[in-house]
Amino acid sequence: MLASTRAKNEAIGVTGQLSYSDGHFLQVLEGEHLVVEDLYRSIEADLRHSDLLVILDRPVMDRAFPGQPMAYAAPPDLPDAVQQGIATFMARVEALRKSPEEDFGSPIQTNLAIDQIRVAPNQRRAMTTVNRLFASAFQLLVRDGGKDLVMEDVASNANISRQTAYRYFGGVGDLLRTFVRRRQLHHFGVFRDFLANHAMTSNAQFVDSVIQMTMVKYWPRDRMPQKLALHFLRHYHEVPYEDLFNLAADVRASMKRGYSRNEPVPNQVVVASALAAFASAMKMIALNDPDSMETERVQDRMAGMLLSALRAAPD
Repeated sequence: MLASTRAKNEAIGVTGQLSYSDGHFLQVLEGEHLVVEDLYRSIEADLRHSDLLVILDRPVMDRAFPGQPMAYAAPPDLPDAVQQGIATFMARVEALRKSPEEDFGSPIQTNLAIDQIRVAPNQRRAMTTVNRLFASAFQLLVRDGGKDLVMEDVASNANISRQTAYRYFGGVGDLLRTFVRRRQLHHFGVFRDFLANHAMTSNAQFVDSVIQMTMVKYWPRDRMPQKLALHFLRHYHEVPYEDLFNLAADVRASMKRGYSRNEPVPNQVVVASALAAFASAMKMIALNDPDSMETERVQDRMAGMLLSALRAAPD
């Protein structure tokens, strides 16, 4: 099977890796977007496979397996941390199969935020349905300004049955919280990609990067009608402290690659606390004086606050 797969993948420019354990396959596919999409659809249509689940689907800067049409790694050859992660993930999948109403709760977060959905959309068709519900809700909110939105209208506008809509969400509140969380995870992914490809050389450079990616670039570009944005922020947005703590590890990795020996690297708790304070302050400003977010005066004050927070005890 590996030989034929390698030949097919090489012909279409796809690379990746395959692992197998206890009846489960774990596969990475890399290549041109449309080519990978077509390949996945052919795998999905193959009756030898069942219960397919997309863990992560996003563009990358570089391939992880260049020149390897299909590498193979047996579980004993994988790092211990990866083996443990796979075991934990598959245990959750098995729990989901036994109890479809159980929250998926996977530690592997995707831009679909499936851990927020009542029944995880494991198949591509289900994911499409969920995306249509998101798009429908957003369309109605833009049109009506967030007033009296109900799930029945969202489902009808998406041309989806009410029963199907309630299969994935307990109500409009659940749907909108997931919508906000989905966008949040997307922006975390963008920032992580940035950190992975840039070595911070000082606290000041890191602070400037945060300001540029949030208050200068992200805030204006991501802006929806202001009334609707504030509605989301006030009712459905939460500062993700656990995510910020995990992000702090990526921040420190970037700092360690670029800081000189004389530049102390803040520890993970300090970085996470600084980011949490920044996120909370940014939310407060957005709710109370949103137009000031783009002013140099407020951005300078936020930069000063973040820089001061990072100067706490380093490692």
